[in-house]
Amino acid sequence: MPLSYDGSLLDHLAQHMIFLSTAPSFWYSLNSSYDHGFHLSHRLGMTPHDYERLLAAANLAHYHPKWGFTILIDRWKMFLDGHQFYTSNGTRSFEVDTKKLDFDAFILGTSAKHRGRVHVIQIGVITDLSPSKIEWQKDSQGRMISTPPRLNGLLLQQQSLRNIMDPFLWNYVIEKGLEEDSSIDESDSESVRSLERNSPSSQPPLTVSVAAIITPR
Repeated sequence: MPLSYDGSLLDHLAQHMIFLSTAPSFWYSLNSSYDHGFHLSHRLGMTPHDYERLLAAANLAHYHPKWGFTILIDRWKMFLDGHQFYTSNGTRSFEVDTKKLDFDAFILGTSAKHRGRVHVIQIGVITDLSPSKIEWQKDSQGRMISTPPRLNGLLLQQQSLRNIMDPFLWNYVIEKGLEEDSSIDESDSESVRSLERNSPSSQPPLTVSVAAIITPR
């Protein structure tokens, strides 16, 4: 059975997202620019390449022959409705939505000029002040609130997630016959450097020969 259908991958991802949901509710982007601080990849503590490969291995996204990396929003809805999230006490929200937005204009509080189709996800504790739409996640000046709320222990949880996901990602690379690291771009390199600076300790990267014999938990 292909790794993409291994339920334990989704279980591990769900555990991290349940941890993220202990912070106040916030809307994150699933597929906008990785430069945006509210992109979910930053909350997961992953580089763009690892983020895309993780979602592709989990069947939450795929590589479209024409459009490239593409979020599978229906799969996300099924995932969030699954058994992994049954432990939620009802005050935490996991919701995905699709919008046509100009995030750059929204961040600056200016008129939209280049709207694009984006997928967003709401994660966190719902209160009376929580925005029910990403368009309402803005300050008194009409500018988007783009900095996620603080969450104690986030860096340790991110490191734990990366360590758990390493075998899944390597097996996905091997399964698909992808080349690892040779095509890493500048944004990935900066993300890696940022993660290394912020992590309490960095684990050495897996070699392909080692990864090939690891069975993900």
